[in-house]
Amino acid sequence: MKQLLSFLFLVTCICACSDPNLELEEADLIGVWRSENSYINNTPASEFINGSKLYSTILGLKKDNFYFLNYSSGDWSINEDKLNLSNQGTYTITSYTDSIFTMEGEVFAGQLYWNLEGIPEDEIILFREDYRRD
Repeated sequence: MKQLLSFLFLVTCICACSDPNLELEEADLIGVWRSENSYINNTPASEFINGSKLYSTILGLKKDNFYFLNYSSGDWSINEDKLNLSNQGTYTITSYTDSIFTMEGEVFAGQLYWNLEGIPEDEIILFREDYRRD
């Protein structure tokens, strides 16, 4: 019984600390961000890159709703926890602080411009990146 109560207390604490419905505003995200970690189907992306170097992604979100993402650019918008990057797609922001956020979305493997070992370019994957404010 004591173990059950301890388990229920732990689950309650975890649920109370997580916010599944982030409601972000543009001002929260404006700035330059650098990726720290990338995941493909919940596995570190480095495990799919055979012999290649995995470079950081630079994401700039500007006040005028212009964004740049390494060598592409366009317009961006936020609606609650959905970050839309024109020319790139819509991503869900799964966690956010003033200095770190995580976004994820389903993309074609070929959109990443990486040679992913064992994954065809036309396969849809779950892609997640952790960003830190630069």
